[in-house]
Amino acid sequence: MDCVMISGESLLTTTAGIVDSIKTRIRITARTMLQHATLFVLYLISVTVSQIYAPWPYYMGPRPSYDSQGNAYVGQRDAGIFLTCNGIGCPVRG
Repeated sequence: MDCVMISGESLLTTTAGIVDSIKTRIRITARTMLQHATLFVLYLISVTVSQIYAPWPYYMGPRPSYDSQGNAYVGQRDAGIFLTCNGIGCPVRG
């Protein structure tokens, strides 16, 4: 087996380099986590504010209305698009 002798000075230099490298990585990780946390908070604020002015279902399109026979339609009763028609009271069958 070959054995390599390391002097005390080079060992300290190597150890200091490793410690500096670890400190740098921790600083970068902490900064990245802070950036991600800031972006997440800004995202939550923007979603909360947009919920005040336009509730969630309106992002997905118009909500269907129901007539007295239980038929679902979008738009107006006589000129809208029927999503479901049970055959009773529908102006048109499709």
